[in-house]
Amino acid sequence: VSSVSIYILYNITHRSRCLCIDVSDKLVAPKEIKAIEILPPSSTCDNVEMIVRLKNGNSYCLDPKFKRLILKLKK
Repeated sequence: VSSVSIYILYNITHRSRCLCIDVSDKLVAPKEIKAIEILPPSSTCDNVEMIVRLKNGNSYCLDPKFKRLILKLKK
């Protein structure tokens, strides 16, 4: 039981260090995008994170595993 508790606690604290909690598979119109940041896995987060910064000041996270999105970004 204690090993399960430790794993759950580690998983909760570990996730909180990632910038992207929720990810989307939708890309807004390119004219609305200011920048796209791709953050590799690090010591604080095991995930690749893609953050879209919009011209209006908002930002959201994209799912880096979404293949159709990656093809659009290559164009």
